[in-house]
Amino acid sequence: PCGGGCTLTIGYWKTHAGFHGNNPDRVTQYLPIWLGTGSGESIHVTGAEQAMNILSMKLGHSSNGITKLYAQLLGAKLNIANGADGAAVAVTIAAADDFLEDHDWTDWDSLSRAEKRRVLRWMSTLDDYNNASAWC
Repeated sequence: PCGGGCTLTIGYWKTHAGFHGNNPDRVTQYLPIWLGTGSGESIHVTGAEQAMNILSMKLGHSSNGITKLYAQLLGAKLNIANGADGAAVAVTIAAADDFLEDHDWTDWDSLSRAEKRRVLRWMSTLDDYNNASAWC
């Protein structure tokens, strides 16, 4: 595996939470992590199983943009905790955290088109960050 300083995909993190084959748990050492600001609708990720479920998009449905945002945001925060430089996504993380203070996956259908586009832009930015080997 890539040492500290690289970004790793959400697939890597979910298969390295201690529940897949012989892959060690590399997630727990970086918990707890907040998805949100720590108040309101924020999610406090405190255990590897909870993290795996979020990374596997089991909160809601994988077609739900907020569910996708949770997964990519958690992946980005794990990458940063693992030593990757988060400067390029710091503004996106802050905006997503602010949004998740007031919204959870059950709000997806009630969001305006503009709000949905914004959530999907954040998710896409974080997905690009998590998948970019250039961040090593």
